[in-house]
Amino acid sequence: MRVGYGFFIVGLVMFFTFPAICWAKTYVYFKKDYKLEAPLRDREPLTIKKGECLESDGPLAIYVNGKWWTLRGDDISDSTVMDSGDDQEEVCKRLAEKVFQLDKELAEHQRKKEIEKRQRENRIKSFPADIQNCIKNKQVQIGMTEEQVILSWGRPKRINESVGRWGRHEQWVYSDSTYIYFENGILTSWQGIK
Repeated sequence: MRVGYGFFIVGLVMFFTFPAICWAKTYVYFKKDYKLEAPLRDREPLTIKKGECLESDGPLAIYVNGKWWTLRGDDISDSTVMDSGDDQEEVCKRLAEKVFQLDKELAEHQRKKEIEKRQRENRIKSFPADIQNCIKNKQVQIGMTEEQVILSWGRPKRINESVGRWGRHEQWVYSDSTYIYFENGILTSWQGIK
């Protein structure tokens, strides 16, 4: 008796939720101009302009002007954003806002990267010419500071440190066979560099 009642409840839930899932349409918002291909290549490609929002049938097909077109999988994620819902205007507005926010975040990220690049270049220019050449050629030399080595090779995988009356001694590990040694922040020797 209990098993039958459980199946009845599950059946009711599926009856009321499944159609709602099926009836919601999927829409594609185009972040940039995009060329649609005909599925059977029986007609010329169609270009969709940036900012258009169209009904879709899953991730690889879209309905335009009474015909189905294919979204190329190789660059679809770079060119489109998808969402679903019953009201096309609301879904498309939501997608446009999402794309605007993503574009804004990307622009901010690129701006920060450009600032970091300029700061790095300016910092490198402040060093003597031989150190600048080492950093440019991704090399190290005795007498470089920790900062200069990081600018040349990047951060090490691991740092082993020992401190005593004589000061601070560090071993920077870049690989299983490449080590750099610092005494009080100045490069004094290395191992495994050819």
